[in-house]
Amino acid sequence: MGLKSESIGISPTLVVGPAAAVASVRFAYRPESALYLAFGLAVYALERGWWPALPALTAGLALFHPSPLIVLLVAACYLVDEAVRARDRRLAVAVGWTVLAVLAVGIVPYGYHQLTLPIAFTLQGDLTKTIAEFVPSLSSSLWWQVVAVAACGLAGVAVTRRPADLLMVLGFGLLGFSAVRNIPLFALAAFGPAAAALSRVRIPRVIPAIGAVAAAAFFFRSPGWGAGPGLVPVRAASFIEQYRVPGRIVNPIHLGGYLAWRGLAPSSDGRAYQGTDDSMRLSDRVLLGEAGWQDIVDRDGLTMVVTSALEPSFGHIVPIVPRLWSDPGWLLALTERSGLLFVRRDAFPAGAQPRQKDEAWAQVLEEATEQARTYGRAAPAAERSRGLALLKLGDFQGAAAALAAYIAAVPDDPEAGEVLSVLRAAERDDAAARQIVEQLWAGGRTQPAVGTGR
Repeated sequence: MGLKSESIGISPTLVVGPAAAVASVRFAYRPESALYLAFGLAVYALERGWWPALPALTAGLALFHPSPLIVLLVAACYLVDEAVRARDRRLAVAVGWTVLAVLAVGIVPYGYHQLTLPIAFTLQGDLTKTIAEFVPSLSSSLWWQVVAVAACGLAGVAVTRRPADLLMVLGFGLLGFSAVRNIPLFALAAFGPAAAALSRVRIPRVIPAIGAVAAAAFFFRSPGWGAGPGLVPVRAASFIEQYRVPGRIVNPIHLGGYLAWRGLAPSSDGRAYQGTDDSMRLSDRVLLGEAGWQDIVDRDGLTMVVTSALEPSFGHIVPIVPRLWSDPGWLLALTERSGLLFVRRDAFPAGAQPRQKDEAWAQVLEEATEQARTYGRAAPAAERSRGLALLKLGDFQGAAAALAAYIAAVPDDPEAGEVLSVLRAAERDDAAARQIVEQLWAGGRTQPAVGTGR
């Protein structure tokens, strides 16, 4: 029996799978999920001329994430569409609702700060240059994704020939190529014209059905979906719950939301983040291993540290990790893809078995390798972290290679350069250098770790 070929309204499901793959770069536990939802709803509403929905979307998004400006950019593209169509009355109505959408941001508890924060943050050029998520997409291992999205979006625009589609693809394409963090937004912008173009193609009815099933299977099997292992400290939370570890947790802000969702009490979770507050200052002082961090631990009853091994935005080793590794008063409870759980010896549950502390360096190596693979030469700090981890794990040749790659990108780091010089001298059978390397490798097992912070 032959397949009936006809134009099918659900043919856009063919692009759902690829869109989910691209969105998984940042979709999941992060607050941007609210942005992606608001983005999609804005496009859906404006395609139907439902401009009164715009104020609700900007105000609602401002409650979760400081990005209502993105929704307003979508509205601006559709305003141009209305202007080109020369529908003066509709244009006036659309402009009115857009103005109300701007004003609506001011009624939420965080106010217009949610509207201006993206602009202020982007203007901090020196800061964004050090954050891995701001790496240009073509300089990362995700270059093929942004190129594929651009091809789909432009192909769709060639069919629809609408000003709004062209502006969406070009505008968000500029953002998508400028930084890895913007690839999902570009995918959402390109989805509309690509799906509209597919809707005009006569295809067998069974193909969209297969595409929908495959897309759903991929989406829910993807490691980027939901709050699963590898994204958040699932095993750490289960360990704390199972053994009812006494005391308080200290953690970085990006892991706190999940810990709070599990009913634990993180030191910071970012649900009302409006800049540095007391909880973040406490967390930072401990996680950065600042002078007096032990006093803070004793004063505030902190008995657990849940943290990634690397700062996810910069690629440096979280300074508290080597300090806890070298401190006999702390034990390593477990490692997982999202990070580490250290517990104070006096609070460690009797029924649990601590892990070998060198597993912390294996975790550093895993996170650094993944970050180096994702961002390439654009994130050299990951190579530095790889080199230090390999040194602590006894792979001196690998450490030298990783540090050499780092020094090639950052030649003015004296500490890394000194370690690399010693490693190379040891490779030449310099007895004094070999002794120093052995001390660096052993450093921290009986004394504070050497050179493993920033």
